[in-house]
Amino acid sequence: MSTNNKNKINILEHYKILRYFEKQRSLEGLCGFSAFICLCLGFKESSSFYIVIALGIIVSLCGIRFVRWLLSRKRAKLLLIKCTSFTDTECNQPLPAYIYENYGIIKEININQCKFTKNNSVTNLVKSYKKLQKGINKVCKKTLKSQYDVSLCARYHIPFMFYLGCNLSTLHIKFFEVSRCGCKLIEIKSSSKNFPTLNISNHVDKDEQILNILISVSLKINPNDIPNLSSYTELFLDEPCFDAIISNEQLEDYSSKLFNILNNCQKNHIRRVNIYYAGPMSLAFKLGQIVKLTMHPEIYVYNFSNFDSPKYGWALRLSNSFDKSNIEDQRVNKDV
Repeated sequence: MSTNNKNKINILEHYKILRYFEKQRSLEGLCGFSAFICLCLGFKESSSFYIVIALGIIVSLCGIRFVRWLLSRKRAKLLLIKCTSFTDTECNQPLPAYIYENYGIIKEININQCKFTKNNSVTNLVKSYKKLQKGINKVCKKTLKSQYDVSLCARYHIPFMFYLGCNLSTLHIKFFEVSRCGCKLIEIKSSSKNFPTLNISNHVDKDEQILNILISVSLKINPNDIPNLSSYTELFLDEPCFDAIISNEQLEDYSSKLFNILNNCQKNHIRRVNIYYAGPMSLAFKLGQIVKLTMHPEIYVYNFSNFDSPKYGWALRLSNSFDKSNIEDQRVNKDV
């Protein structure tokens, strides 16, 4: 999509939001203007009548604002988590206008790791991981203190997204995906629409104690990009595409398939799972949520980069606390 079209969509979304707030404040503006006129007349003609009317309007205006404040406190509260490790411009797009109508209070928590991930050196990876853990602690503290609906939008490295989901597994999340043009946020909702089947294909050696799982939803993962890959299970769509996720029901269905595979690991004597993922942020978070650290084996989620050698060069072990040893770096071109 051209830059001009992106700007038009942005302007339209901002206009809808501004119109909503204009409607809310139109009565206040009318009262304020009337009070100003009455005060001017009162001072000009030395008439206490106009001044009393102006004071009455001002008191009414204060009452209106107080009622609006009370109503906003009674309406639902939304906690918006914004996660960025590539670029922060897309996640800063406005929420759909109806969100502002449905929620009285909207709080934001930003987990921005862009300055650390521009150069994915080992040191920066540790700093980025540490900031992610602090962001998770902040979200947990906020949701414990007060009752919030929680929403999430992200442009994030896949290992971080899985880790975030694993540590926020008890939260019911309202997902917002960044549109393909990068100019607006689209909510993933419940829907009765049919969605493509996530197929499962096994290329596994029975005696293997390490299970490699390839998940191809947005793009087809090339097994040749993964060094020494001889045994693996693949979850894939027949026709991978970037806008594959269309509903919450689809997220539940896809995540249940990975959950079933992980549940069989103990029976099959699997001691470690490596996940290679190509798909949307919402599904990555949901797959992280289904991981049970006390029940499943060690799970490492690998990051893909065309600039790394090998392309899946570093991984993050899913856990519930910060530990430098959770980062596994196999890159031959890595910086310290």
